[in-house]
Amino acid sequence: MWLVKNLMAKEIMSVDIRTTIADTVLFMRKNNIGAVLVMDGGRLAGIFTDRDLVTKVVPDYEGRLKTTLIDVVMTKDMMTVSPEHTCQKAMTHM
Repeated sequence: MWLVKNLMAKEIMSVDIRTTIADTVLFMRKNNIGAVLVMDGGRLAGIFTDRDLVTKVVPDYEGRLKTTLIDVVMTKDMMTVSPEHTCQKAMTHM
């Protein structure tokens, strides 16, 4: 039985909630990642993915990437599971 911790990424990439969209996208490109956690202090506030970039940013914020903060376009309602959950439970939860 596979656990989430056996498949999840071990190195967490994150940006602060006050980071701009442009700086977040540059960070993702530099690190060759498709998603980044958005942190507010030590609390998980959201996630920003390449899908958010394509579906929210390009159509609505293209001219304001350097001034709009990431919290405007990040996904806020996230579902999470524990690393100790089985992969089947994680897939069912999603």
